[in-house]
Amino acid sequence: MDKKILNLFINKLKTIKTNDMIITFYDIYQKKIKEIYETNEIGEKCGVYKLYYKNGNIKKKIDYYDGIYHGLYYNYYPSGRWKKFKFYDDNILEREIVTYYDDKKGTIKSSMEYHGGQKHGYGDKYYKNGKKKESFQYERGIQCGTHYFYNKKGKIIKKIKIEKNI
Repeated sequence: MDKKILNLFINKLKTIKTNDMIITFYDIYQKKIKEIYETNEIGEKCGVYKLYYKNGNIKKKIDYYDGIYHGLYYNYYPSGRWKKFKFYDDNILEREIVTYYDDKKGTIKSSMEYHGGQKHGYGDKYYKNGKKKESFQYERGIQCGTHYFYNKKGKIIKKIKIEKNI
């Protein structure tokens, strides 16, 4: 059998389409779900899209509206713990993006404010012990203000004043 035809047949076995719900699988026996999502009448993703790791844990959960990101967007580690979450408004990043370490405590790794798809506001990075590592500020995608660096005990070890270029 031609290899192209065989691959086409195998891929067909890995996908189920019922009405507007699409389910794809990692295996031809349809036991390990890869992704689940719905589509609108013209085939664009809508509603909640879910992508899974091969171990069965969720990898991403994304809100879609007519084929674009609109709402919450979650990333997860293979362990099932949160990795990152962000918010989209009509495909544009808005609000605070928070990333986490893959630990049982849910320790924050970083956070950054976005407005209009650009970094805008305050951001922080953290050590695994939860202490602040860096603190900074952006205005319309351009870093400004004072960038602070901290040691693992939370003490400021360096400051850099960033002048705003016009």
